[in-house]
Amino acid sequence: MTNMKYFFTYCLLFTGLLVFAQDSLNMRKLGHWDNPEVPIESSTVGLRYNEVWGWASPVTGREYAVIGATTGAYIVDVSDPTKPFQADFVPGRRGNVINRDYKSKGNYVFALADQELGSLQVWDMSTLPDSVHVVYDGLISDANGVDTFNLSHNMFVEGDRLYIVTPKNLGQTIAYGYGVMDISNPEKPVLIKLYPESVFGRVHASYVRHDTAYIHAGGNGLFIADMHDLDNPIVLAHVQYYAYYGYNHTGWLNDEGTVYIMADETRKTPVKVMDMTDKTDPEFISYLYPRMNLADTNSIPHNQFWVGQYGINSYYYDGVQIFDLSDPYKPQIAGYYDTYPQPYDGKFKGCWGVYPFLPSKRILASDMQTGLYILEFSPFAKSQEANTTVVYPNPISSEVLQVKINNPVENLNVRIYDMVGKEILVQKATYYTSEMTIFMPNIATGMYILQAFAGGNLISTQKIQVQH
Repeated sequence: MTNMKYFFTYCLLFTGLLVFAQDSLNMRKLGHWDNPEVPIESSTVGLRYNEVWGWASPVTGREYAVIGATTGAYIVDVSDPTKPFQADFVPGRRGNVINRDYKSKGNYVFALADQELGSLQVWDMSTLPDSVHVVYDGLISDANGVDTFNLSHNMFVEGDRLYIVTPKNLGQTIAYGYGVMDISNPEKPVLIKLYPESVFGRVHASYVRHDTAYIHAGGNGLFIADMHDLDNPIVLAHVQYYAYYGYNHTGWLNDEGTVYIMADETRKTPVKVMDMTDKTDPEFISYLYPRMNLADTNSIPHNQFWVGQYGINSYYYDGVQIFDLSDPYKPQIAGYYDTYPQPYDGKFKGCWGVYPFLPSKRILASDMQTGLYILEFSPFAKSQEANTTVVYPNPISSEVLQVKINNPVENLNVRIYDMVGKEILVQKATYYTSEMTIFMPNIATGMYILQAFAGGNLISTQKIQVQH
């Protein structure tokens, strides 16, 4: 009888392991970071973490994750993905915050929150690994220095503009829908335009490419707007009441600018794939389901990104979901990793955010309950191994530098930075090639960082020395 009791106990334990085993396809966990002392926010959501972003030093090559928490932001060094460690912590104005957001421009990271008494923070990351320097921490002000608002749900950096959504003051009953800031000097951001909700509705998030903004307005659908003239934005299209319509949340455009993926943050709604060839008349062409399981009615999509041919999504209870969209009419599941294998319980839990743009091509994911995951996606790992870059001569004594990669690519793009991160040269090839000749007149003697990109994806970073 005792042996039978142990047998049943073993079966129950084994079954539990099967139910809660980490579920994955073409992805594996390289490392995990968590701080059990992070307080759980007091509402019914019950999270400790929220958004994740990434940053890599152009000087040292070290990679960092920025993961938002109820009390502020943790900066985690993920250079060795198997041994992530906390490099710094930047507190927010208040704790018990559900939603924080981070975006970057060069060496600067912008931080905002959407609850309690917040502020816009700007951090200089170039001082890592020593520490992060907060160079701006204040209410968001207009050109006359008048404080206008202190909270925002989301933001997007494009060029010298920071697009902000639902800017508002704590306790304010009427919020603005959308706003734009000038960040040509990141340490002194200036508000240049606010739009009332009557223009785009109550905006939840946006994606911007050049002067075209894809504005996600929750229950009011998707606006596509020409923002060239900020005083007179032109709505190119307003997409509303489509199949699987819900709370229009976020989206991302492919490198070619022809296909958009968009999520409604609503249970039972798939991610939409849209043909954006004609931005005045976008067309729905396919749908993305986690694990391509049409019966998974408890799935809730959250945030999306494009990297090459892949659409990468954070998907709450379904973790990170990656789709091959080389044929956007026939999407294929390419990989997934479930950060939260527990069953659906009616609350928002699991994978909040994902960041797929580190030079190493490792993927960062934030789980609301269990912290930061550093993941490897097999096709990215293989492509990283396949692309090697040779730069010669190095040191450089003439005005001509040769760059050669072993696999030809489209849109080879080479950027050179000085040792404080200032971009001093950009050269692009618009054809299929594995070589590039770079002319470097009037570049002073010294050390520089050269980065090579293929189709927008970083394939190598290395130091070069100029000698005259």
